[in-house]
Amino acid sequence: MDDALQHVAEALAEAAGWDAPQADAEGVFRFSLDGGLEFSLFSPDGKTGILLGSLGPAPDCSTIQGAAELDRLAALSSGVLKDRLSVLALSGANILELHRSFPLQPADGVKAHARDFLNDLAWWKRQAEQPSAGSTAEDPPFNFSFGSWLIK
Repeated sequence: MDDALQHVAEALAEAAGWDAPQADAEGVFRFSLDGGLEFSLFSPDGKTGILLGSLGPAPDCSTIQGAAELDRLAALSSGVLKDRLSVLALSGANILELHRSFPLQPADGVKAHARDFLNDLAWWKRQAEQPSAGSTAEDPPFNFSFGSWLIK
């Protein structure tokens, strides 16, 4: 494991008031926070840090409702890329994940990356847990209410 990653993990833990982190056998630091937020910190090359959080299973695309929900999340993801630097992805195991990469050096920007990532993770967790307010599989494709037309 790289010393730079160890220093980053220790700086994050110290800034947040967490216990000193320990890397697992693969060199990954894992953090569990209140509210069910969990994330990992690792470096594939000793220069780049990766923050990775799981949002849970992706919607089941074999149903109309699941496919619509995945479409909603994908559209939301493309819409917020300019404002949120964390990236929503679908893993090979059909898990929704959020990740953010950042340079390990200089270390002074790491806390801001972690703060923004955790805010993004909490925001995406809320988005993934609340199903679309749109039509469901039980709703007809066109739902008209003739008694409440609004004409301008």
